Amino acid sequence: MISIKKLTIFVASCVLTIAVLDGCTKYADLDDLEKLEEAKQAAISAEAELNQTKAEEKRLSGEIKALKLELKEVEEEREVVKRRVAAAGAGSE
Repeated sequence: MISIKKLTIFVASCVLTIAVLDGCTKYADLDDLEKLEEAKQAAISAEAELNQTKAEEKRLSGEIKALKLELKEVEEEREVVKRRVAAAGAGSE
């Protein structure tokens, strides 16, 4: 998963790289502004994807908990049935 901190560092490094490769001027030209906007949109998209992934992780975690509980209940029921079968087998002899 991508953390917000890593995402921020990535976007900042992209902007810094663009500034260094393009040369530092007092004002940004149209191309720089377009690149910055693209980087901003990429960051927004990555954050949205991160939030979606976290929500999916939370949903799946809840599903796992529910399935583990169900498994435990079934295993307990299985043990009860085993004991009944053992008792019935011992009683018929």
